[in-house]
This record gives sequence, structure tokens and C-alpha cells, in this order.
Amino acid sequence: MLKNNSIGVTRTFTGKDGQSHTVSGGTYGFRVSTDSEVSALLKMINENKSENNRIPEHTGQLPSGENGGLGTTYLEINITKQHLWFVKDGSVVLESDFVSGKESDPTRLTPSGTYYIYNKERNRVLRGTKQPNGKYEYESPVSYWMPFNKGIGLHDASWRSTFGRDIYINSGSHGCINLPTGFAGSLYSQIYVNLPVVVYR
Repeated sequence: MLKNNSIGVTRTFTGKDGQSHTVSGGTYGFRVSTDSEVSALLKMINENKSENNRIPEHTGQLPSGENGGLGTTYLEINITKQHLWFVKDGSVVLESDFVSGKESDPTRLTPSGTYYIYNKERNRVLRGTKQPNGKYEYESPVSYWMPFNKGIGLHDASWRSTFGRDIYINSGSHGCINLPTGFAGSLYSQIYVNLPVVVYR
């Protein structure tokens, strides 16, 4: 039974580095839809019905009860280590170094939190802010686009030759998770919409 809203709550989970991590914020979880729930309950009362273990009307994802709500299948992104793991049924099936948002620029950080993959798209052009002259801050064609936080997502970065280490501090992305092209293709083929994504430092 859902007892409260869980979007953006603080979650503690065991990372693939074997350590306990706590993260807050994000879009993953559920929120009871008050108006819809009241309507549903009134309908049940009028029809003289009762339901045991009924799940309230809600929006968002229903978190698992395991591992801080992540369950056993999720994408784990460790900003400090610049490494990610795709965990399926409790086992790591894919992992890679990456380059995240430019840490020395507060406007380009990759935010921590628990999210979910909300789309998958092939051959997308990612664009920055439109400038007064009508041109975009940047335009980057990518082969694999997997967003999880508004305009922030995972994608291939063919313009990079190396990933990981401390590249992100001064030469990071605009917030996205830059991946080697081959790995991005493998990840794209295995992850799915609504997959939990946890990002932490």
C-alpha cells in the first residue's frame, strides 16, 4: 500500500562500489493524484465495493521496496568516480567510464537525484540555448539519446577520445553523460523507458 508521496525523497542504497550512498531529489517515485483518488473512492462507495491492498490513483513510477527503492534493475551513475553500471536483476551487465557536466561551472553540473529514463531516440541533434543572433550555443549530432532529467541524458560523444578520470572538472559536458559510441549503442539496446536512474557524488 502506498503511504505517502515518494518523488524526490531521500534514498539510501548500496552502490556497486560496495558503499552506502544517500541521494535526494529527482523525478523517480510516485505522487498520489488527490482528485483522481477522491473520485475513485467515491465511486467505490457508491457501488458498495471494497478492495484489499488497493493502490491509490497516482502519477509517476512505483519504486521497489528493495535497495532504497531502486529495486534490482537500474542504472547507477557515480559522478565522483566518473563510472556507471547498468544493473539487471542484481548483476552488472554493462559498465563504462563517462564524462559528466563541467564541475567548475555551476550552470553545467549533472544534478544528483533519482530519475527514470523517459525516452529513447536515435540520431538526434542536441542543441544548447538559442542566442540573440538566432544561432544555438552548440549543436551536437548524437546517435543514441537517452534522457532522464529534462534536457539531461546519456548519449554518445564521438568528439571525445577519452572518458573518465578528472576530465569533467574543467572540460565536462553541459550536464549530460557523455559515453563512448560503442558503449552507448550497447546501453541503448538494453535499457528501457521507466528504468530507474540514480546519480550521486
